[in-house]
Amino acid sequence: PDGTMATTDNENAEVFCQHFAKIFHNQSSLPCDDTALDLIDGCTDFTHLEDAPFLADVRAALHRMANGKAPGPSGVTSDALKAMIWTKDDPDNDADNDDANCLITVIHAMLLDFWSENTDFDS
Repeated sequence: PDGTMATTDNENAEVFCQHFAKIFHNQSSLPCDDTALDLIDGCTDFTHLEDAPFLADVRAALHRMANGKAPGPSGVTSDALKAMIWTKDDPDNDADNDDANCLITVIHAMLLDFWSENTDFDS
């Protein structure tokens, strides 16, 4: 507050408290010129994001997930997901990849249910 450097956690907390109190408890209205919004270029609409992902999109996203990371709330790591959808050398040979294709299809189906709001994974 007096310009000296805070040296303890309590002093730091007091400085932050005073700073944010000024910002968030400011009751004076600030001047605003709405015409400034006209100077901002509009963004492109990405309507393709409204479409549900294809099976190939899901497979590609799973392959791009980082290795060796901690699991999410489900407890399943990205490494485990990748192992479940791994395909053998010839991904076009369905006989060699039945298990992997089955699992990626299940993951894709779950995603589509969630996408179409038919499934609530929180309940």
